[in-house]
Amino acid sequence: MNKRFLFCILGMILTLPAYADPVTVTSRDYVDTTVGARQNKIEATSGDSVVTYSTTAGQTGSRAILDDLSGTTTTDINMATAMAAEDAVYSKNQEVLNIGAPNVLTYSGSAGTLTSTPIYDSSVNKFSNGLVDAGTLNIAMTTAANDEMTCAEYATPGDATTECILWEINTSATAPLTTTAYLPANIAGTSYCYKSHDARSNVRNQCSTTMYNAFNAGEWGTVFPYGEVSGISVCSNIEPTIKYEYGEGEDSWTSYRYAQVSTNQSGVQSQYDAWVSGGRPTTPVGGYCYCKLTNPSPGASRWVFGNSNSVSNCAFGCAFICAHYVQNLADFRGAVFGGVAQ
Repeated sequence: MNKRFLFCILGMILTLPAYADPVTVTSRDYVDTTVGARQNKIEATSGDSVVTYSTTAGQTGSRAILDDLSGTTTTDINMATAMAAEDAVYSKNQEVLNIGAPNVLTYSGSAGTLTSTPIYDSSVNKFSNGLVDAGTLNIAMTTAANDEMTCAEYATPGDATTECILWEINTSATAPLTTTAYLPANIAGTSYCYKSHDARSNVRNQCSTTMYNAFNAGEWGTVFPYGEVSGISVCSNIEPTIKYEYGEGEDSWTSYRYAQVSTNQSGVQSQYDAWVSGGRPTTPVGGYCYCKLTNPSPGASRWVFGNSNSVSNCAFGCAFICAHYVQNLADFRGAVFGGVAQ
């Protein structure tokens, strides 16, 4: 037999066990050293973060999870939660709320902001800044012109269907239609007042005595440079539509987007009516606080969500929330006035 051939066979027999044995024992130090040389450990961080790829092959990186984007720059590479991103966009976007039919979008006079202007309609409150459509203006002008002259004598006496042969000039001025409010959503209030649902907190501040003394439980008012407005509030068990769910199991919790117009206007109104007709009990039916403007009352006045709390805390603070938010928060004020977020 060829010696070289025999040597090769023996070499294969001798070396095979080193590769095929499934129970070969290695030391822990060998494993740690070998694995450690190929993969970095994922180090613990001090806050919430996610593991990401790094710019170096075979290594990992991390990015912080942010639940608030205040103060961040356009070059920030950290990760934002869905709510943080939505809140950041919401705060910058001039979000047009669901304004009612009696209103149109208009420029507020401040760069980058919008407001709403009511359309003049004799069936609702009149506004000093109201717009008039051509049809309404034409009817008003025709009526005014016709009222200037009245027929003193007809061709056939007493028969208004015959030709007028003697006209009389009307010298008595027609009383103008009154205006009651100017409600720009971009102008903040200067003070507020309210009476809580449970009578535990009644605050007048700089509101007029006339308005404050007329309040029942759950009613509120806000003072503006152009005058006073007032409204009502209700602690409802009707959950707002826009909400956010966090965590799991016992650690889960829900938050709600404030300043959202309720999608169940009739339901909230029914609960308010029932609360009033029941004598305004100090313990309402729920902890969801809704606010509504009533004086003046634009045609688009709607129930707007303020905040959620326990039933007791809602009864204590809902009217305050309405008055305070209308005074200080433009997006909430726009929703309550039937306008737009600023």
